[in-house]
Amino acid sequence: MVDFFGFIKEYYWDYLWMHKGYNMYNTLTYAVIALIALYFGYKWIKKNYKIDKKFLTTLIVFILFGSTFRVVVDSYDSYNGISRVGEYIQSNGLFSPLYSFISSLHIYDYSPLTVTPGIYILTAVLFFVSLIIEKKFKFRIKFLTVDFGMFSAWKVGLVLWLVNFLILIPLIQYPMYPILIILLALLATGIVYIFLRNELKTQKTQDYILGVFGHALDGAATFMVVDMFNALEPACRQLGRCYGEQHVVSSIIGGSYGYVTFFALKVFISALAVKLVNDEVVGNKISRDDALFFIAILMTLGLAPGVRDLLRVMVGA
Repeated sequence: MVDFFGFIKEYYWDYLWMHKGYNMYNTLTYAVIALIALYFGYKWIKKNYKIDKKFLTTLIVFILFGSTFRVVVDSYDSYNGISRVGEYIQSNGLFSPLYSFISSLHIYDYSPLTVTPGIYILTAVLFFVSLIIEKKFKFRIKFLTVDFGMFSAWKVGLVLWLVNFLILIPLIQYPMYPILIILLALLATGIVYIFLRNELKTQKTQDYILGVFGHALDGAATFMVVDMFNALEPACRQLGRCYGEQHVVSSIIGGSYGYVTFFALKVFISALAVKLVNDEVVGNKISRDDALFFIAILMTLGLAPGVRDLLRVMVGA
């Protein structure tokens, strides 16, 4: 007889609390939950909200918020020894009292709500609540003498992201890695765009290239962090503070063929997906709204982990 609670503890609960990442069971479970959520989310969005550039902008800033929030949690987490924030406080950094105060609020404690899948749920709830408020209530945002204009969901996401990003700035240790990651992602995306530009320009679907950029960023971040940082930085070679890949499929590919191969595959598959979606639009088999929603999901699947990896190596968390 299967020990249900023992199974849940071994493959879900322990993986969360012991920072193990993912296995076949929790990966499939999270994927099924995500697909169900996407189905109902799409139904609501298509009925109530226009899927356009403004929608993409709103989605992007909430992705930035969720990933940045997660890195702040990583920075406070002391599971493998002293946390990055703890190091900063011990060094008597200028903002040490502020970090101590933030810690006392327990907003960034490592918990089911602040790591996968909770952080995705939290971000999605804030995203949809902001969209609902924007649609149902029309009001201006004023603070003291400053008029910020009408309330909009993208402004909420922008503020949430900036607050968390500002927390990370004093913690920066390795500024070159995020720069290299972004440049590598832009280079890969630019190469793909050169091949697809005529088709995308003809249909005025240049926004679709965001689907490639999201995965190029994720692939470049994984490659730079796991292969390059671990090989070059004393933090890994001498202190054993190395980064590793926790996702099942990517760890198999990267472990067997190197993470530069994983990077190339991410770019190729996302480029193929963008081309196929654009072809469907050209053939009038799907609407532009449906196509853009698919591109938004494609972008999210790459951009969310990519931004987290980029920021995490930036602060050394």
